Amino acid sequence: MCPYIRGYDGHTAYKARVLAFLQEFFGKFQCLRLNSTNFSSHGQTKVTSKAILKDLLVESKDGEWGKAELISNHQKMLVIRGTDFSTVRFGSLKGVPTRFIPDHIAKRKCLHPADILIETAGGTKDQPTGRTVFLKDRLLEHSPAPLTCSSFTRFLRVNPDLADPEYIFWFLQFLYESGRLESHQVQHTGIARFQYTKFSETARIPLPPLPEQRAIAHILGTLDDKIELNRRMNETLEAMAQALFKSWFVDFDPVRAKAEGRNTGLTKEIADLFPDGFEDSELGEIPRGWEATTVGEVFELNPTEKLPKGNIAPYLDMATVPTHGSYPDLPILRPFISGSKYRNGDTLFARITPCLENGKTAFIQSLQENEIACGSTEFIVIRPKEPFPKEFGYLLARDSAFREHAIQSMSGTSGRQRVQESALAAFKITEPGSRTLKVFGTLVNSLFRIIKLNSEQNFALAQIRDLLLPKLLSGEIKIQVGESTYPQVGV
Repeated sequence: MCPYIRGYDGHTAYKARVLAFLQEFFGKFQCLRLNSTNFSSHGQTKVTSKAILKDLLVESKDGEWGKAELISNHQKMLVIRGTDFSTVRFGSLKGVPTRFIPDHIAKRKCLHPADILIETAGGTKDQPTGRTVFLKDRLLEHSPAPLTCSSFTRFLRVNPDLADPEYIFWFLQFLYESGRLESHQVQHTGIARFQYTKFSETARIPLPPLPEQRAIAHILGTLDDKIELNRRMNETLEAMAQALFKSWFVDFDPVRAKAEGRNTGLTKEIADLFPDGFEDSELGEIPRGWEATTVGEVFELNPTEKLPKGNIAPYLDMATVPTHGSYPDLPILRPFISGSKYRNGDTLFARITPCLENGKTAFIQSLQENEIACGSTEFIVIRPKEPFPKEFGYLLARDSAFREHAIQSMSGTSGRQRVQESALAAFKITEPGSRTLKVFGTLVNSLFRIIKLNSEQNFALAQIRDLLLPKLLSGEIKIQVGESTYPQVGV
Protein backbone atom coordinates (compact mmCIF):
# COMPACT_ATOMS: atom_id res chain seq x y z
CA MET A 1 0.00 0.00 0.00
CA CYS A 2 1.38 3.38 -0.94
CA PRO A 3 0.97 6.71 0.85
CA TYR A 4 -1.89 8.80 -0.42
CA ILE A 5 -0.02 12.06 -0.91
CA ARG A 6 -2.46 14.48 -2.46
CA GLY A 7 0.07 17.27 -2.69
CA TYR A 8 2.26 15.44 -5.18
CA ASP A 9 -0.31 14.00 -7.58
CA GLY A 10 -3.51 15.92 -7.15
CA HIS A 11 -3.77 19.65 -6.55
CA THR A 12 -1.63 21.83 -8.83
CA ALA A 13 -1.93 24.87 -6.55
CA TYR A 14 -0.77 22.88 -3.53
CA LYS A 15 2.15 21.39 -5.47
CA ALA A 16 3.18 24.90 -6.50
CA ARG A 17 3.17 26.02 -2.85
CA VAL A 18 5.37 23.06 -1.89
CA LEU A 19 7.85 23.78 -4.69
CA ALA A 20 7.96 27.46 -3.75
CA PHE A 21 8.70 26.48 -0.18
CA LEU A 22 11.52 24.17 -1.30
CA GLN A 23 13.10 26.95 -3.34
CA GLU A 24 12.92 29.37 -0.39
CA PHE A 25 14.16 26.82 2.13
CA PHE A 26 17.18 25.62 0.19
CA GLY A 27 17.93 29.12 -1.10
CA LYS A 28 18.42 30.34 2.46
CA PHE A 29 20.47 27.35 3.52
CA GLN A 30 23.49 28.17 1.38
CA CYS A 31 25.50 25.65 3.37
CA LEU A 32 23.86 22.84 1.37
CA ARG A 33 25.19 21.83 -2.01
CA LEU A 34 22.28 20.17 -3.79
CA ASN A 35 21.58 18.79 -7.21
CA SER A 36 18.34 20.56 -8.23
CA THR A 37 16.68 17.39 -9.51
CA ASN A 38 17.51 14.70 -7.00
CA PHE A 39 18.93 16.43 -3.93
CA SER A 40 22.29 14.70 -4.32
CA SER A 41 25.59 16.53 -4.02
CA HIS A 42 29.00 16.39 -5.61
CA GLY A 43 31.18 14.32 -3.34
CA GLN A 44 30.77 12.97 0.15
CA THR A 45 31.24 14.64 3.50
CA LYS A 46 34.29 13.19 5.14
CA VAL A 47 33.45 11.59 8.47
CA THR A 48 36.48 11.94 10.66
CA SER A 49 35.60 9.32 13.24
CA LYS A 50 33.03 6.95 14.68
CA ALA A 51 32.19 6.32 18.32
CA ILE A 52 30.26 3.74 20.29
CA LEU A 53 26.98 5.27 21.51
CA LYS A 54 27.63 4.31 25.14
CA ASP A 55 30.93 6.23 25.10
CA LEU A 56 29.14 9.44 24.10
CA LEU A 57 26.80 9.44 27.11
CA VAL A 58 27.31 10.97 30.50
CA GLU A 59 24.24 9.22 31.87
CA SER A 60 21.44 6.85 30.87
CA LYS A 61 18.69 5.48 33.11
CA ASP A 62 15.42 3.60 32.84
CA GLY A 63 12.29 5.58 33.60
CA GLU A 64 9.86 5.32 36.51
CA TRP A 65 6.07 4.98 36.79
CA GLY A 66 5.45 5.83 40.45
CA LYS A 67 2.04 6.11 42.11
CA ALA A 68 -1.28 7.51 40.97
CA GLU A 69 -1.98 9.30 44.27
CA LEU A 70 0.17 11.65 46.33
CA ILE A 71 1.80 10.02 49.35
CA SER A 72 4.54 11.21 51.67
CA ASN A 73 8.09 11.44 50.37
CA HIS A 74 6.89 11.48 46.76
CA GLN A 75 7.16 14.25 44.17
CA LYS A 76 4.62 15.23 41.53
CA MET A 77 6.03 14.71 38.03
CA LEU A 78 4.79 14.41 34.47
CA VAL A 79 5.76 10.99 33.11
CA ILE A 80 6.38 10.76 29.36
CA ARG A 81 5.39 7.41 27.83
CA GLY A 82 6.18 6.06 24.40
CA THR A 83 2.64 6.90 23.34
CA ASP A 84 3.38 10.57 24.13
CA PHE A 85 6.44 10.83 21.87
CA SER A 86 4.58 12.19 18.84
CA THR A 87 3.09 15.13 20.77
CA VAL A 88 6.15 15.79 22.97
CA ARG A 89 8.32 15.99 19.86
CA PHE A 90 6.35 19.03 18.75
CA GLY A 91 6.33 20.80 22.09
CA SER A 92 3.03 19.59 23.60
CA LEU A 93 2.47 17.83 26.93
CA LYS A 94 -1.22 17.15 26.29
CA GLY A 95 -2.16 13.74 27.59
CA VAL A 96 1.09 13.21 29.51
CA PRO A 97 0.00 11.69 32.84
CA THR A 98 0.80 13.11 36.27
CA ARG A 99 2.35 10.59 38.67
CA PHE A 100 4.06 10.73 42.06
CA ILE A 101 7.66 9.53 42.20
CA PRO A 102 9.68 8.78 45.36
CA ASP A 103 11.84 11.80 46.22
CA HIS A 104 15.15 9.94 46.06
CA ILE A 105 14.30 8.58 42.61
CA ALA A 106 12.79 11.80 41.26
CA LYS A 107 16.06 13.67 41.72
CA ARG A 108 18.06 11.04 39.83
CA LYS A 109 15.56 10.62 37.02
CA CYS A 110 14.50 14.20 36.42
CA LEU A 111 14.83 15.03 32.73
CA HIS A 112 17.02 17.86 31.41
CA PRO A 113 16.95 19.90 28.20
CA ALA A 114 18.63 18.04 25.29
CA ASP A 115 17.93 14.62 26.80
CA ILE A 116 16.93 11.90 24.33
CA LEU A 117 14.20 9.43 25.26
CA ILE A 118 14.12 5.98 23.70
CA GLU A 119 11.23 3.51 23.92
CA THR A 120 12.52 0.19 25.22
CA ALA A 121 9.30 -1.85 25.58
CA GLY A 122 5.74 -2.03 24.32
CA GLY A 123 6.26 -1.89 20.57
CA THR A 124 3.95 -3.46 18.01
CA LYS A 125 4.39 -5.12 14.62
CA ASP A 126 3.69 -1.83 12.84
CA GLN A 127 5.53 0.33 15.38
CA PRO A 128 8.64 -1.42 16.73
CA THR A 129 10.47 -0.33 19.85
CA GLY A 130 13.44 2.00 19.54
CA ARG A 131 11.50 5.21 18.80
CA THR A 132 13.18 8.35 20.10
CA VAL A 133 12.26 11.91 21.01
CA PHE A 134 14.47 14.94 21.71
CA LEU A 135 13.57 17.25 24.61
CA LYS A 136 13.88 20.90 23.66
CA ASP A 137 14.48 23.67 26.19
CA ARG A 138 11.06 25.26 25.74
CA LEU A 139 9.26 22.00 26.54
CA LEU A 140 10.77 21.90 30.02
CA GLU A 141 10.42 25.67 30.50
CA HIS A 142 6.66 25.47 29.94
CA SER A 143 6.06 22.24 31.84
CA PRO A 144 3.85 22.68 34.94
CA ALA A 145 5.89 20.06 36.83
CA PRO A 146 9.28 18.31 36.55
CA LEU A 147 9.47 15.67 33.84
CA THR A 148 10.60 12.07 33.88
CA CYS A 149 10.00 9.12 31.57
CA SER A 150 8.04 5.93 32.10
CA SER A 151 9.44 2.51 32.97
CA PHE A 152 9.06 1.40 29.32
CA THR A 153 11.48 4.12 28.21
CA ARG A 154 14.89 5.43 29.23
CA PHE A 155 16.74 8.69 28.84
CA LEU A 156 20.12 9.25 27.19
CA ARG A 157 22.20 12.28 28.19
CA VAL A 158 24.88 13.05 25.60
CA ASN A 159 28.21 14.62 26.52
CA PRO A 160 28.09 17.88 24.50
CA ASP A 161 31.88 18.04 24.40
CA LEU A 162 31.93 14.81 22.40
CA ALA A 163 28.82 15.11 20.23
CA ASP A 164 25.89 17.40 19.58
CA PRO A 165 22.87 15.87 21.44
CA GLU A 166 20.38 16.81 18.72
CA TYR A 167 22.63 15.33 16.03
CA ILE A 168 22.69 12.05 18.00
CA PHE A 169 18.88 12.16 18.18
CA TRP A 170 18.63 12.56 14.43
CA PHE A 171 21.06 9.70 13.85
CA LEU A 172 18.99 7.43 16.11
CA GLN A 173 15.89 8.61 14.25
CA PHE A 174 17.60 7.68 10.97
CA LEU A 175 18.38 4.19 12.30
CA TYR A 176 14.77 3.73 13.39
CA GLU A 177 13.18 5.04 10.18
CA SER A 178 15.45 2.86 8.05
CA GLY A 179 14.49 -0.26 10.03
CA ARG A 180 17.99 -0.83 11.35
CA LEU A 181 16.86 -1.03 14.97
CA GLU A 182 14.39 -3.87 14.44
CA SER A 183 17.12 -6.49 14.87
CA HIS A 184 17.49 -5.28 18.49
CA GLN A 185 13.83 -6.01 19.32
CA VAL A 186 12.91 -9.26 21.09
CA GLN A 187 9.58 -10.64 22.26
CA HIS A 188 9.06 -11.67 25.90
CA THR A 189 5.70 -12.74 27.39
CA GLY A 190 3.79 -10.90 24.69
CA ILE A 191 5.68 -7.60 25.17
CA ALA A 192 8.22 -6.44 22.61
CA ARG A 193 11.44 -5.20 24.21
CA PHE A 194 14.40 -3.29 22.86
CA GLN A 195 17.85 -4.67 23.75
CA TYR A 196 19.24 -1.31 24.75
CA THR A 197 22.41 -2.47 26.51
CA LYS A 198 23.55 -4.52 23.52
CA PHE A 199 22.62 -1.70 21.15
CA SER A 200 24.42 1.03 23.12
CA GLU A 201 27.58 -1.09 23.34
CA THR A 202 27.69 -1.93 19.63
CA ALA A 203 26.12 1.00 17.75
CA ARG A 204 28.81 3.01 16.01
CA ILE A 205 27.87 6.66 15.47
CA PRO A 206 29.61 8.60 12.66
CA LEU A 207 30.94 11.86 14.05
CA PRO A 208 31.73 14.64 11.61
CA PRO A 209 33.24 17.74 13.22
CA LEU A 210 30.99 19.32 15.88
CA PRO A 211 30.17 22.39 13.75
CA GLU A 212 28.93 20.09 11.01
CA GLN A 213 26.91 18.03 13.50
CA ARG A 214 25.26 21.22 14.72
CA ALA A 215 24.55 22.34 11.16
CA ILE A 216 22.84 19.05 10.32
CA ALA A 217 20.78 19.19 13.53
CA HIS A 218 19.89 22.82 12.84
CA ILE A 219 18.62 22.13 9.32
CA LEU A 220 16.47 19.19 10.38
CA GLY A 221 15.37 20.97 13.56
CA THR A 222 14.26 24.00 11.55
CA LEU A 223 11.78 21.83 9.69
CA ASP A 224 10.51 20.33 12.96
CA ASP A 225 10.18 23.81 14.46
CA LYS A 226 8.03 24.96 11.56
CA ILE A 227 5.83 21.88 11.94
CA GLU A 228 5.49 22.67 15.65
CA LEU A 229 4.58 26.29 14.89
CA ASN A 230 1.88 25.19 12.43
CA ARG A 231 0.46 22.69 14.92
CA ARG A 232 0.28 25.30 17.64
CA MET A 233 -1.41 27.70 15.26
CA ASN A 234 -3.95 24.99 14.42
CA GLU A 235 -4.60 24.39 18.12
CA THR A 236 -5.29 28.10 18.57
CA LEU A 237 -7.57 28.25 15.51
CA GLU A 238 -9.58 25.25 16.65
CA ALA A 239 -9.83 26.63 20.19
CA MET A 240 -11.30 29.81 18.68
CA ALA A 241 -13.87 27.79 16.73
CA GLN A 242 -14.79 25.70 19.77
CA ALA A 243 -15.09 28.81 21.96
CA LEU A 244 -17.44 30.43 19.44
CA PHE A 245 -19.53 27.25 19.19
CA LYS A 246 -19.84 26.98 22.96
CA SER A 247 -20.63 30.69 23.40
CA TRP A 248 -23.37 30.78 20.77
CA PHE A 249 -24.96 27.33 20.96
CA VAL A 250 -24.24 25.93 24.43
CA ASP A 251 -24.00 28.88 26.84
CA PHE A 252 -26.11 31.27 24.69
CA ASP A 253 -23.87 34.18 25.69
CA PRO A 254 -25.17 36.72 23.14
CA VAL A 255 -28.79 36.03 24.19
CA ARG A 256 -27.96 36.35 27.88
CA ALA A 257 -26.12 39.62 27.27
CA LYS A 258 -29.06 41.10 25.38
CA ALA A 259 -31.55 39.85 27.98
CA GLU A 260 -29.51 41.57 30.72
CA GLY A 261 -28.99 44.76 28.72
CA ARG A 262 -25.24 44.15 28.30
CA ASN A 263 -23.08 44.63 25.24
CA THR A 264 -22.73 41.34 23.35
CA GLY A 265 -19.25 42.21 22.10
CA LEU A 266 -20.45 41.40 18.57
CA THR A 267 -21.03 43.68 15.61
CA LYS A 268 -24.58 45.02 15.38
CA GLU A 269 -25.24 42.93 12.28
CA ILE A 270 -24.35 39.71 14.10
CA ALA A 271 -25.89 40.71 17.45
CA ASP A 272 -29.22 41.33 15.69
CA LEU A 273 -29.33 37.62 14.77
CA PHE A 274 -29.86 36.68 18.42
CA PRO A 275 -33.10 37.13 20.41
CA ASP A 276 -33.12 39.08 23.67
CA GLY A 277 -34.79 36.45 25.82
CA PHE A 278 -35.51 32.77 26.48
CA GLU A 279 -38.46 30.41 26.40
CA ASP A 280 -39.16 27.05 28.00
CA SER A 281 -38.65 23.82 26.06
CA GLU A 282 -38.00 20.14 26.69
CA LEU A 283 -34.32 21.13 26.87
CA GLY A 284 -35.06 23.76 29.51
CA GLU A 285 -34.63 27.43 28.69
CA ILE A 286 -33.53 28.02 25.10
CA PRO A 287 -33.28 31.26 23.06
CA ARG A 288 -36.69 32.56 22.02
CA GLY A 289 -37.61 31.37 18.54
CA TRP A 290 -35.07 28.57 18.42
CA GLU A 291 -36.23 24.96 18.15
CA ALA A 292 -35.47 22.02 20.43
CA THR A 293 -34.43 19.08 18.26
CA THR A 294 -32.17 16.01 18.20
CA VAL A 295 -29.01 15.07 16.34
CA GLY A 296 -30.96 12.41 14.43
CA GLU A 297 -33.37 15.00 13.07
CA VAL A 298 -30.84 17.53 11.79
CA PHE A 299 -27.77 15.34 11.06
CA GLU A 300 -27.22 12.25 8.93
CA LEU A 301 -25.41 9.49 10.80
CA ASN A 302 -23.53 6.99 8.64
CA PRO A 303 -25.10 8.41 5.46
CA THR A 304 -25.43 6.11 2.47
CA GLU A 305 -22.69 6.45 -0.15
CA LYS A 306 -21.99 4.40 -3.27
CA LEU A 307 -18.54 2.83 -3.24
CA PRO A 308 -18.42 -0.57 -4.98
CA LYS A 309 -16.37 -3.33 -3.38
CA GLY A 310 -12.91 -3.55 -4.87
CA ASN A 311 -12.76 0.11 -5.91
CA ILE A 312 -9.53 1.82 -4.92
CA ALA A 313 -10.27 4.61 -2.43
CA PRO A 314 -8.51 6.67 0.27
CA TYR A 315 -8.66 4.79 3.57
CA LEU A 316 -8.24 5.96 7.18
CA ASP A 317 -7.85 3.52 10.05
CA MET A 318 -8.29 4.37 13.72
CA ALA A 319 -4.58 5.01 14.24
CA THR A 320 -4.61 7.92 11.77
CA VAL A 321 -7.36 9.83 13.59
CA PRO A 322 -6.20 12.39 16.19
CA THR A 323 -7.18 12.51 19.85
CA HIS A 324 -6.68 16.29 19.74
CA GLY A 325 -7.23 18.47 16.71
CA SER A 326 -9.29 17.89 13.60
CA TYR A 327 -6.88 16.89 10.83
CA PRO A 328 -6.08 13.17 10.43
CA ASP A 329 -2.88 11.68 9.07
CA LEU A 330 -2.54 10.99 5.37
CA PRO A 331 -4.79 8.16 4.18
CA ILE A 332 -3.57 5.25 2.10
CA LEU A 333 -5.08 3.92 -1.10
CA ARG A 334 -6.59 0.46 -0.90
CA PRO A 335 -9.49 -1.54 -2.35
CA PHE A 336 -12.77 -0.94 -0.52
CA ILE A 337 -14.03 -4.05 1.26
CA SER A 338 -16.24 -2.80 4.07
CA GLY A 339 -16.43 -0.05 6.65
CA SER A 340 -17.47 3.57 6.91
CA LYS A 341 -17.81 5.80 3.83
CA TYR A 342 -17.41 9.56 3.93
CA ARG A 343 -16.58 12.72 1.97
CA ASN A 344 -15.27 16.23 2.62
CA GLY A 345 -17.17 18.00 5.39
CA ASP A 346 -17.95 14.81 7.29
CA THR A 347 -16.82 14.09 10.84
CA LEU A 348 -15.39 10.71 11.85
CA PHE A 349 -16.33 9.83 15.42
CA ALA A 350 -14.73 6.83 17.14
CA ARG A 351 -17.45 4.64 18.62
CA ILE A 352 -15.42 1.97 20.46
CA THR A 353 -13.58 1.93 23.79
CA PRO A 354 -10.95 3.23 24.51
CA CYS A 355 -10.80 5.31 21.32
CA LEU A 356 -14.01 7.17 22.17
CA GLU A 357 -12.80 8.06 25.66
CA ASN A 358 -9.41 9.08 24.24
CA GLY A 359 -11.08 11.62 21.95
CA LYS A 360 -10.40 10.18 18.49
CA THR A 361 -12.33 12.44 16.11
CA ALA A 362 -11.52 13.96 12.70
CA PHE A 363 -12.98 16.56 10.34
CA ILE A 364 -12.45 15.60 6.70
CA GLN A 365 -11.08 18.29 4.37
CA SER A 366 -8.39 16.54 2.32
CA LEU A 367 -10.41 14.77 -0.39
CA GLN A 368 -11.10 15.96 -3.90
CA GLU A 369 -14.52 17.32 -4.79
CA ASN A 370 -17.20 14.60 -4.64
CA GLU A 371 -14.58 11.96 -3.80
CA ILE A 372 -15.76 9.12 -1.54
CA ALA A 373 -13.30 7.65 0.96
CA CYS A 374 -13.57 4.73 3.37
CA GLY A 375 -12.46 3.99 6.90
CA SER A 376 -12.63 1.76 9.93
CA THR A 377 -15.91 0.04 10.77
CA GLU A 378 -15.53 1.63 14.23
CA PHE A 379 -16.29 5.15 12.97
CA ILE A 380 -19.67 6.81 13.06
CA VAL A 381 -19.86 9.33 10.22
CA ILE A 382 -21.58 12.60 11.21
CA ARG A 383 -22.94 14.80 8.42
CA PRO A 384 -25.05 17.88 9.26
CA LYS A 385 -28.06 18.65 7.07
CA GLU A 386 -28.71 22.13 5.71
CA PRO A 387 -28.77 24.80 7.08
CA PHE A 388 -26.23 23.50 9.63
CA PRO A 389 -22.66 24.11 8.41
CA LYS A 390 -20.41 21.07 8.06
CA GLU A 391 -18.07 22.31 10.81
CA PHE A 392 -20.98 22.25 13.28
CA GLY A 393 -20.88 18.44 13.27
CA TYR A 394 -17.22 18.34 14.20
CA LEU A 395 -17.52 21.01 16.89
CA LEU A 396 -20.49 19.18 18.42
CA ALA A 397 -18.47 15.95 18.36
CA ARG A 398 -15.79 17.72 20.43
CA ASP A 399 -18.34 19.16 22.90
CA SER A 400 -17.89 17.71 26.40
CA ALA A 401 -21.62 17.10 26.97
CA PHE A 402 -21.99 15.26 23.66
CA ARG A 403 -18.95 13.10 24.36
CA GLU A 404 -20.10 12.30 27.89
CA HIS A 405 -23.52 11.29 26.51
CA ALA A 406 -21.80 8.98 24.02
CA ILE A 407 -19.53 7.42 26.65
CA GLN A 408 -22.42 6.84 29.07
CA SER A 409 -24.45 5.23 26.26
CA MET A 410 -21.83 2.59 25.41
CA SER A 411 -22.89 -1.04 25.56
CA GLY A 412 -21.37 -4.45 24.95
CA THR A 413 -18.85 -6.74 26.59
CA SER A 414 -16.07 -5.31 28.69
CA GLY A 415 -13.20 -4.06 26.56
CA ARG A 416 -15.29 -4.03 23.37
CA GLN A 417 -17.98 -1.54 24.29
CA ARG A 418 -19.41 0.69 21.58
CA VAL A 419 -21.83 3.58 21.33
CA GLN A 420 -24.71 2.88 18.99
CA GLU A 421 -25.81 5.24 16.23
CA SER A 422 -29.25 5.49 17.85
CA ALA A 423 -27.72 6.83 21.07
CA LEU A 424 -26.04 9.70 19.22
CA ALA A 425 -29.22 10.37 17.28
CA ALA A 426 -31.13 10.87 20.55
CA PHE A 427 -28.83 13.65 21.80
CA LYS A 428 -30.82 16.89 22.10
CA ILE A 429 -29.61 20.19 20.69
CA THR A 430 -31.12 23.54 19.71
CA GLU A 431 -31.68 24.66 16.14
CA PRO A 432 -31.12 28.40 15.61
CA GLY A 433 -32.37 30.33 12.63
CA SER A 434 -30.76 29.68 9.25
CA ARG A 435 -29.16 33.16 9.11
CA THR A 436 -27.41 32.56 12.43
CA LEU A 437 -26.07 29.22 11.22
CA LYS A 438 -24.92 30.75 7.95
CA VAL A 439 -22.93 33.48 9.70
CA PHE A 440 -21.46 30.95 12.11
CA GLY A 441 -20.49 28.71 9.21
CA THR A 442 -18.74 31.57 7.42
CA LEU A 443 -16.72 32.44 10.55
CA VAL A 444 -15.57 28.93 11.42
CA ASN A 445 -15.03 27.88 7.81
CA SER A 446 -12.31 30.51 7.48
CA LEU A 447 -10.56 29.03 10.53
CA PHE A 448 -10.74 25.46 9.26
CA ARG A 449 -9.42 26.51 5.84
CA ILE A 450 -6.25 27.78 7.53
CA ILE A 451 -6.04 24.55 9.55
CA LYS A 452 -6.17 22.65 6.26
CA LEU A 453 -3.40 24.74 4.68
CA ASN A 454 -1.17 24.41 7.75
CA SER A 455 -1.73 20.65 7.88
CA GLU A 456 -0.95 20.24 4.18
CA GLN A 457 2.25 22.20 4.64
CA ASN A 458 3.19 20.03 7.60
CA PHE A 459 2.88 16.88 5.49
CA ALA A 460 5.20 18.46 2.91
CA LEU A 461 7.65 19.60 5.59
CA ALA A 462 7.74 16.12 7.11
CA GLN A 463 8.42 14.58 3.70
CA ILE A 464 11.25 17.05 3.06
CA ARG A 465 12.71 16.32 6.49
CA ASP A 466 12.51 12.56 5.98
CA LEU A 467 14.09 12.93 2.54
CA LEU A 468 16.97 15.02 3.89
CA LEU A 469 17.59 12.88 6.99
CA PRO A 470 19.47 9.94 5.42
CA LYS A 471 21.21 12.14 2.84
CA LEU A 472 22.59 14.56 5.41
CA LEU A 473 23.72 11.82 7.77
CA SER A 474 25.34 9.74 5.02
CA GLY A 475 27.13 12.74 3.54
CA GLU A 476 25.25 12.47 0.23
CA ILE A 477 24.30 16.10 0.81
CA LYS A 478 27.43 18.10 1.52
CA ILE A 479 27.50 20.58 4.38
CA GLN A 480 29.69 23.66 4.13
CA VAL A 481 30.00 25.17 7.56
CA GLY A 482 30.39 28.91 7.57
CA GLU A 483 28.62 32.16 8.30
CA SER A 484 25.49 31.09 6.41
CA THR A 485 25.05 27.82 8.29
CA TYR A 486 22.50 29.23 10.69
CA PRO A 487 20.28 31.65 8.77
CA GLN A 488 16.93 32.70 10.13
CA VAL A 489 14.69 30.78 7.77
CA GLY A 490 11.24 32.32 7.35
CA VAL A 491 9.35 29.15 6.41
